[in-house]
Amino acid sequence: MSDIFVLTLNCGSSSLKFSIINPKTDNIEILGIANFLCSSKVEISWKNRIKKHKYILYSDKDIEEIIHFIFHNILQNNLYIFDNISCIGHRIVHGGLKLRKSVIINKETMKYIKDASIFAPLHNPINLLGIKSSFKIFPHLKKKM
Repeated sequence: MSDIFVLTLNCGSSSLKFSIINPKTDNIEILGIANFLCSSKVEISWKNRIKKHKYILYSDKDIEEIIHFIFHNILQNNLYIFDNISCIGHRIVHGGLKLRKSVIINKETMKYIKDASIFAPLHNPINLLGIKSSFKIFPHLKKKM
């Protein structure tokens, strides 16, 4: 039986944190952060179980381009892990009155997150971009909705 992995994303207003966890063993396979999202110099640091890495993206990148870089240049370097990501956990700042606990993300919950953006205007729209970018890169996970 192959391993399964969980990708976690925390898309913030100035940083994006990410990790890959093996829920069977509780091992953190990859742990990283992209800092200075709103600047012309985005610093991405991550470590796997063997080595620490650092990369600088020069130029104005939006959150989708940074997520794309993380997925395609960091996570895909270990295809076994990338191919066995079975779910993605997103940290959402504010769920409004409708979302008060962990839920499966679907069109309805995405609408609730968007509606709650008035309570977290710097975070919820970026959280939604993280969700949408994840679905583009992992379309098979969208089918689980």
